[in-house]
Amino acid sequence: MGKLIFALASGLLLCVSLAGPTIAQTNSEHLKGPSFIDTEFFLRRRATKLVMPEFPDQAKTAGVQGLVDLAVEFDGDGNFSRIEIAKSPDPLISQAVVYAVKQWQIRPHKFSNFADHFNLGELRFYFVIKDGVPKVENPSKDEQKTIGKDYEKMELSFRRVP
Repeated sequence: MGKLIFALASGLLLCVSLAGPTIAQTNSEHLKGPSFIDTEFFLRRRATKLVMPEFPDQAKTAGVQGLVDLAVEFDGDGNFSRIEIAKSPDPLISQAVVYAVKQWQIRPHKFSNFADHFNLGELRFYFVIKDGVPKVENPSKDEQKTIGKDYEKMELSFRRVP
């Protein structure tokens, strides 16, 4: 079994597994059921519709590069529900990522006990220009199994823990 990270915030025990999904219950009005929290690696593996962001022309021209790190939520049916950017080099790049990720769908966790649940996780995209050619790249599989520093800082606020 993989490592576990524990955090206590406002009486909520949040458990994020680096090996697979875990369940965290909140009292949040937004999240009415349990939240299944995945590493990026498992979230990407469960994607049934995955749309990569396009590199915006203005960002290409300006030579803007960098990492976009975000928190994303999918409803119990696997449809996009909400996104929050933790880090981005430019607002145009953020918009491109939001546009793409809103089209994603995942194979949700299905448990008969939890009809109204949410799937939460982190996604990262690298906007790079190599030899004058702009590209959007995914993190390596090893990096996808880790939690980004910017995501870790904002994850509890994204979950709207009271």
